[in-house]
Formats: sequence, C-alpha cells, structure tokens
Amino acid sequence: MHKRLLTQIMKQIVCLCMVLIVLAPILLTLFAALKTKGDMATTSPLLLPALNKITFENFKDVITDKYLILGFKNTGIILLISLFFNVMFGTITAFIIERFEFKGKNIVVALFFMGMLIPTFVTEIARFQII
Repeated sequence: MHKRLLTQIMKQIVCLCMVLIVLAPILLTLFAALKTKGDMATTSPLLLPALNKITFENFKDVITDKYLILGFKNTGIILLISLFFNVMFGTITAFIIERFEFKGKNIVVALFFMGMLIPTFVTEIARFQII
C-alpha cells in the first residue's frame, strides 16, 4: 500500500514537471510579447511587465508584417510532412509493439512515450537552427 502511494506521488510529480516544461516557453513568449524592447532588456523574462507598461504594439507589428502569410504557408508544409511521417512510423511502431513479444519491449514503449511527451514546438527550435 505504501509503495503504491509513493509510486502515484512520483507519477504526479513527473506529470507536473511535464506541464511546467510545456507551459514555460508559452508563458515566456507571452510575457515577452507584452513588453517593449527596453523592458525586455531590463526586466526578467520570467516576469510580466508592469500593468502601466503593457504594450500590444508587438502584436500589431506581427499582424501587419508582409511575411506572416509566408510563415503560415511554410508552417503548413512542415505540418503536413511531419504529420504524414508521424502517422506512418507511429502506426508501424504501434503494430510491432502490440503484435510481437521481444526482449526490451518495455524499454521501447517507455522511449516511445518519452518521445511523445516532448512538445513539438521544442523540436522546432532545433529545426529552425538547422534551416
């Protein structure tokens, strides 16, 4: 009973850490979008700007940017290609894992799930650095 409770607590801690990993970049991006360039340089990226210094000028600049449509098009192309390969390899992997018994199957399943836990926007950073 005690071991099962400890296991549940550990699972909850891991899940909370994953939630923080997913939400932290989104919050940092939102906080940066609400700041002026000067505020970004002088304040911590982990903090919201002061209420009297919040600006929506960055949103206006992005919406009026002529490259926004091109960015959506490129994102759509990457999405379709990634989705195709994810479905193909995911289906094949799921079939093999479910159909066959082999040594190290639990390790393969754990690695498969770990790959699914990584948010896709984290992998985009590496992709953009390569491009």
